[in-house]
Amino acid sequence: MQTLTFERITMSIVLGSAKFLRKVTSCNVVPGLSTLPTTMSSTSSSPSECDLNGGHQQSRGIKQLCARTELLKVSGNVHTQLKRYLNVHENVGLAILRDAGVKVPRFGVASSSDEAFKVASNDLQGISDYVVKAQVLAGGRGKGTFDSGLKGGVKIVYSPEEVRDISKQMIGNKLITKQTTAAGVPCNQVMISERLYPRREYYFAIMMEREYGVSQFVL
Repeated sequence: MQTLTFERITMSIVLGSAKFLRKVTSCNVVPGLSTLPTTMSSTSSSPSECDLNGGHQQSRGIKQLCARTELLKVSGNVHTQLKRYLNVHENVGLAILRDAGVKVPRFGVASSSDEAFKVASNDLQGISDYVVKAQVLAGGRGKGTFDSGLKGGVKIVYSPEEVRDISKQMIGNKLITKQTTAAGVPCNQVMISERLYPRREYYFAIMMEREYGVSQFVL
């Protein structure tokens, strides 16, 4: 059994991220063209554009993050307008990392309390500690408050029955955090995952260096 050293963990993240970036950049975004047009401009997207049903199907994660292009003819020249859809829910990000070979906790996604119970009972068998997380595009979930009265958008529970009860108070309700308006944001899904006990915690990010048009790995 191999020991997971800091260097091994870092390398697995970098390699997994590299695989993911290759998948994104190799998407056939302009059918019928062997090469991309020379002129390209970047625009940002809103959460409503990129949040395809809140990541309803994990298998759609790569598709959600593939660059989409719109072709416009201007004075006989073909221009592209590149849009990046990177504002996705936590479960979509975990699915992408998992598919790229990076180790992630076991998890499932539910759109109802009954579905959450089935995920905990069937898909996550053998687990005694569960983490139920509201899937909303806002930070500070753990210290947030639902309009249902539930305190916190991240809960640790110890049985499928508790998973169902907590999910019922999250799904269909709005979560208010320090990063949302006073009205809050709706929670349409929850993610149920196994509880892990990390000995050390690191933050890893991929940032776009716009000046040089390359990605930077930050640890």
